[in-house]
Amino acid sequence: MEEEEVMRAGKWICGSIVGFWGLLAPVQVLILCVCIAIIVDFITGNIADYKRHKRAHQKYVFKSEKMWDTCWKLGLSIIGIGMAYMLDVHVLPNLGGLNLANFFAAFVVGTEFWSFLENSAIISNHPIFRALRSYMERSVSKKTQIDFECHLSLIHISEPTRRTP
Repeated sequence: MEEEEVMRAGKWICGSIVGFWGLLAPVQVLILCVCIAIIVDFITGNIADYKRHKRAHQKYVFKSEKMWDTCWKLGLSIIGIGMAYMLDVHVLPNLGGLNLANFFAAFVVGTEFWSFLENSAIISNHPIFRALRSYMERSVSKKTQIDFECHLSLIHISEPTRRTP
């Protein structure tokens, strides 16, 4: 009898997971893109941190806090895509499709790409990655009219304790 109850509970759990995943079927590619971008940033960020320590002749120590921060970022990004999709399709369908999930995913992937360029410059110590980052900064700055130098200095002033890759 007990085994039957466990099987019934397992079916409900699996059914709920599959049902939720089915609800997000139209944005699964966005979720996959965000997952890949965050994982690549995590890997390159740790390699860049290792290189920084090696160049400074310091011992590198992997901190699980970075991994947990990445897990939180990944989970919250997936939830954000799902919420943006549901808001766009189910809550505000009369607005003609705002593509909120696409904008949310683009923001996350763009931020991770930016971080990837920074990490690549540290890992390879090659000027092409610094040049690409500068080009992106100028292009985005021109189109959005945001002064990144001003914003970056404010971020570093307001968060002096640590910077996550």
